[in-house]
Amino acid sequence: MDLGDDSFTFSRRKLHESVATSIGQKDLNYQSLSETLKNILHDINQCANGYECDSKFLEDLQSVLEICLSSNFLQPSHCLEIQCATEVFRILRNSCGLCVKNQSIIRMESNIPLTTHKLICKLRDSLDEEKDCCVHVLVRCLVQFLGNYCAGNKENLVQVWNLFLDTFMYLLNYKDDKVLSYTCMVLHTCLSGKDALGTIRGRHCCDILHRVISYSTKQETEWGLYVIEDALMMPWFMDDIEKSLNLEELLLVNEVLLNMLNALKENEESNARAPAIENLRVVVRNFKTSAYKVLALGAPNADDSQMSLNTVKQLEVLCLAMSHPGLYKPLQEDVDLVTCAVYLLQSINELGKEGDNSFSAVEKMSQNHLVDVQHPSFGLKKDLIRLIGNLAYKNTANQDKVRELHGIPLILDLTKLDQRNPFITQWAVFAIHNLCEGNNSNKAVLAGIKMEGLADNVHLLQEFGVNAELVGEKIVVKPDPSKKDG
Repeated sequence: MDLGDDSFTFSRRKLHESVATSIGQKDLNYQSLSETLKNILHDINQCANGYECDSKFLEDLQSVLEICLSSNFLQPSHCLEIQCATEVFRILRNSCGLCVKNQSIIRMESNIPLTTHKLICKLRDSLDEEKDCCVHVLVRCLVQFLGNYCAGNKENLVQVWNLFLDTFMYLLNYKDDKVLSYTCMVLHTCLSGKDALGTIRGRHCCDILHRVISYSTKQETEWGLYVIEDALMMPWFMDDIEKSLNLEELLLVNEVLLNMLNALKENEESNARAPAIENLRVVVRNFKTSAYKVLALGAPNADDSQMSLNTVKQLEVLCLAMSHPGLYKPLQEDVDLVTCAVYLLQSINELGKEGDNSFSAVEKMSQNHLVDVQHPSFGLKKDLIRLIGNLAYKNTANQDKVRELHGIPLILDLTKLDQRNPFITQWAVFAIHNLCEGNNSNKAVLAGIKMEGLADNVHLLQEFGVNAELVGEKIVVKPDPSKKDG
């Protein structure tokens, strides 16, 4: 493409002459070469419509990289060589930005990706752990080039994943936050096109993902969170990696899960970035195993440990997942989860009545100062009721199990206002609706219960589809003329 600038043609010719005469020379003028490369970069950046690479130009750029590789360029006295390599990667990075043609030409008509891999390996194998600042800049530009090189290009994506897989761990342990962030960008680009990568499961891949999670817990990085999202879409991820994660890392993974589930749309078919159901099955399994630990929060001087907080986060994840039956309906078939939720709700309700503790209801607005919204138990009863309601949605087996465990009177007992559980009344009515829908046995239980807490909330039942009237101290369930099962 014509840049309309004679200076570009001059710079290209000067670059070619420099690399053509460099073979066998030790006195190459790296200062002049660096200035030539900067001029080329400037001219490319000034081209409004982009610049299309050609094989001769790419050959010259690769020669510069080869020259730097052949020299001992990692020594501080060789900073000019490092600058030249850096300018080459800046040119390649900018040439690949949103230009599939340049991306493909680099892959098909040059060995630049392979030379780049050799350069990273030389950095990795260097005995000098403390790299000079100009080396940091080189690595940043190199990784940015890889990101632009494979963005939106399936063939390049596969090449980068296969060629650089053995160097990702080195880059993720590099002592420069920008390099780590840019490496996460490359990983996200690759994993977003995972369907083209074939089998990516394995110990090496798990180590890479674990390192991203570990880094993301210590340093905010948008790209790192994207990689975790990518991983949560892989069915094997949680099973393979959870045992190697500490509590802080598990909390982060659950937070990312929550964000992904919150972003799901009502139209289930459009949810291209939904977490894999296999990973949510792991959350179910872990919740059932650790749920009892939250009971310690009701004890005097309870240790508000991260373990309890992680269990609470698991509960929040399951509440959201179960609200998408189109995606996660098979999770409803776990009757043990229903049993666990009801028993846990019974236990914390009983503990709350035994004295003034974190499970005790705070009914008056004037006592709002007693509520710690950061406490792991905040909203716990409400979330358990929400989970039970979602599990009971159009599922007769779960509806019956809740009735058998005396969960209906338990939920009705929790319809009073509670500052520690915002909207608990609304969620209780929602759960009662789902428990009674199409289930005459549950409606009969509801009709026979003397009401105290719900006396002023019969209208809420009606809003949620339960036709009920308060007659004396009882809720009377009336037939719904629009339903045949009434």
